[in-house]
Amino acid sequence: MAKWERVLGISVILSCCFIGVYWSYFRAPVSDTEMAPLPEPTQHDLLPADYTNTDFVLQRPRFLLFGDSLTERAFSVGGWAGALAHHFYRKVDVISRGFGGYNTRWAKHLMKDVFNGVDGTNTKLVTVFFGANDAARANGPPHSARQHVPIPEYADNLRQMVAFIRGLGVQTIVLMTPPPVHDAGRKDWQVLRVGKAASDAMPLDRTNEHTAGYAAACLDVGKELGVPCVDLYGRLQKEQDWGPNFFTDGLHFSPLGNAKVFEALLDTLASAYPDLK
Repeated sequence: MAKWERVLGISVILSCCFIGVYWSYFRAPVSDTEMAPLPEPTQHDLLPADYTNTDFVLQRPRFLLFGDSLTERAFSVGGWAGALAHHFYRKVDVISRGFGGYNTRWAKHLMKDVFNGVDGTNTKLVTVFFGANDAARANGPPHSARQHVPIPEYADNLRQMVAFIRGLGVQTIVLMTPPPVHDAGRKDWQVLRVGKAASDAMPLDRTNEHTAGYAAACLDVGKELGVPCVDLYGRLQKEQDWGPNFFTDGLHFSPLGNAKVFEALLDTLASAYPDLK
């Protein structure tokens, strides 16, 4: 047999095999009984024709975090809000509404805009985390004197905030005390900001001792109103070397400090609102 005849024979055999396999696996069904049943329509298939992604986002449950720079920075790398979002992924959207430099006196005037569209149906949790700027010293540098809010006013502002949120139908609220201040770290930050000579001539803008009264006031308001409170001021100071480990500048959290905030918040949620899983 010639070589070309052998090649032709092999080609014919392979072609027949291919046609057989194709016919077995990919042919159209010859009768209705062979047709696979269509899947049941999903909820998405039943949605109105004008339903948009925006509608989906607006209807998804959310956690709203309201605070100052300690909330504003909470979605930074290793931030406590990011950890919270990861913990509750697929369940809720975690929304940060943090305003760096704000105290309760200023922040309460933002609430109508911040909480626009919020109600007890779409918002499953609100955290209120202020006090670090309220606790700025009145006799400190100019920027801290502007931020300072006396403790009685701070406490009353927290009451107004809780009342406003409850008026929207949201009952799952958590207060968070201002964290402790690492005085040595704050001094180092001040030297970097204005130089050693100028820093030595001015007091610190915040101190741990001064912040203690604001943390206590926040805890008292929580007890008074029946709102759970995360005692960051007390809890963080129980850890060894908490100052340099938990803060970058004596005030704002390091990644390890953020992890401790997330841990403390999660413990409070598990105790006060066990249904938030």
